[in-house]
Amino acid sequence: MKTIASIKLCVSFCFCFMMTSCGPLIFSANFNADNLGSAPNPNPPGEPSGDEIKGNCGITVVDNATIGSKSMRFYNEPNCSFKLMWFESDNVPSSNKFLNYSFLGTPESTNHKTFHISFSGGHFESAFDIKFKDGHLLLTDGAYNEHVIGTYTANEKQTFLVGINRETNEYALNIYKESGNINLQNRPVKSDTFWGKSAYLLYVYYDVDDTSNAAAGYVFDDVKINKEKE
Repeated sequence: MKTIASIKLCVSFCFCFMMTSCGPLIFSANFNADNLGSAPNPNPPGEPSGDEIKGNCGITVVDNATIGSKSMRFYNEPNCSFKLMWFESDNVPSSNKFLNYSFLGTPESTNHKTFHISFSGGHFESAFDIKFKDGHLLLTDGAYNEHVIGTYTANEKQTFLVGINRETNEYALNIYKESGNINLQNRPVKSDTFWGKSAYLLYVYYDVDDTSNAAAGYVFDDVKINKEKE
């Protein structure tokens, strides 16, 4: 039987993504105003005004056929010493009770070895992490280390919807994709220091020691982070 807390997480999550927004936006980027072949604007236009896109290398705006619009490609550039980038929210009060992340994406290959997506409260203080490796998706959170939760195929459209509940310290993850949907509820947050940050990140990176598979990029679009106080 579900507890009241678990029902609250599920209802809040489902309600949010039936709406165009879920509480105030603290990050939003769709890359439509960016120039093809260049890095995206580090300060995405529109609201909110304080959000940022940061990274070292391997970042470029593309016209992606799978997603069907201008998008941002992040790839494993061989000559880059720190292969990371992140979408950073504007500064927000630390009293938020819920966080919601959403984005569209597509992997260019199943040859990923060490590509990670981290839903983070500050650097490396994550609620959970997803790793793409050889066509498999692996999850790390507060319940276990790397664990296969599904598969992915090259150039499939993926929709990520994430809701995180501060009251229960749990999250819900929904990934909609051609190779089979993934729906997880009431999962424990990984880091005890996830909450109470002035900014939240969608943090993506390749392991530093991976110099292979430069073509194995991942493409992002319509990236959003929302917060709720109630």
